[in-house]
Order: sequence, then C-alpha cells, then structure tokens
Amino acid sequence: MLRKRQFTAKWHFARLPDRYILLRVTTVSSTQLEKFLSDLEDVSRLFGELVSSIPADRAVLRPDAASWSVADNIAHLSLTTEAFLPILEAAALDAKEKGVTGFGPFGMGIVSRVLLWLVDPWTGIRTKTKPAFEPVETGSAENEMQRFLELQARLAKTIALFDGLAIDKLKVVSPFASRVKYTVIGAFAIVCAHQRRHLLQAERAAAAIR
Repeated sequence: MLRKRQFTAKWHFARLPDRYILLRVTTVSSTQLEKFLSDLEDVSRLFGELVSSIPADRAVLRPDAASWSVADNIAHLSLTTEAFLPILEAAALDAKEKGVTGFGPFGMGIVSRVLLWLVDPWTGIRTKTKPAFEPVETGSAENEMQRFLELQARLAKTIALFDGLAIDKLKVVSPFASRVKYTVIGAFAIVCAHQRRHLLQAERAAAAIR
C-alpha cells in the first residue's frame, strides 16, 4: 500500500469508471516486487478518482504559469514510464540470459537511496524537468489517463519479469542522466515515489482550479 496515504485529497468521492481501473494481470513471489505492483495499482486508482471528480475542461487548466495541470502531471508520468520501459525490459532479458538469479530481500544501494530521497513527495525539493519530459502537447485528462493506464499495465508486466532475478545486482542507466546508474530495485522504487510525487502535485492543481 502507499506510504503516507493521508496525502490523498478529500474530494476523491467520485465513482470510478471501469475504464480507469488497472486490473491485476500478473502475480509475483517476491514481496518487494508485490509492493511495487500494489503501488502502481493504488496510484492508478487515485489518479482515476481524481480525474473523475473534476470537470474535463478544468483538468487541463494550469493553476499558474509555473505549475502543471492535472492532465499535465499524468502526461509527464507517461513520458517517464516510456523512457524507463525499454531500459528495464532489456535488463530483464539480459539477466535471464545470463542467469542472474536471486530471491531477496534486496537492498537498493546508496545511489538509489539518494535519488529516492530527492523524488520523495515529502522532501519538498524542487527539481528541474528535462525538456524531453515536459508535457508540451497534453491531451484531455481522459485521453492521458488511458495512455497512463496502458503504460502502467506494461510496467507491471515488466516488473513481474524480474521475479526470481537479483534486482539488487542488476543495474540500469537512468533515462534522466546517462552517467547515472542504479539498481533495478532502486529504479522501481524511484518510479513509484515519482508517481506519488505527481499525484500530490495533481491533487494540489485540482484544488487550485476549483
């Protein structure tokens, strides 16, 4: 379950349309991987509830020039996942071919822990988004949700590929900085924390435009 669940806003009362439900399509034996899958499901559901609770024309409004709209935050997460997926999928394939097995519990490593602290929603640290991940052509919130959920499902399947692999020994290059490498388990933790961060930002944007 998501850590610090109290950040979810009080306006999450709208009935969740079936099209916004991320259905579980796989199971894993690792409790750590299971935690990441649960995080993806929780964030997907909460974004769906948020989008369903506000008018479509307001979901694309930016509270001010320096802030993103609800739809912008969803679009940004999709861009991020699209960058991570080929890196993770290639790492899983390589690890399976080389037989890099492991069953945990796994540690993340110092680089992952530092980056995780930076993206945590509650540190309050602002980071500059690279142009490639800026939501410059955001569609409607509904369209962005559909794209987001499709990518979430693919990400969940990718996480499941690492079941039985040594995710603390496998490393990937960050899609944000080519000189930075971290463990696969660290990548999963960073992705989940990054999604929570933008859920919080989206909730604040929704509150500001009401």
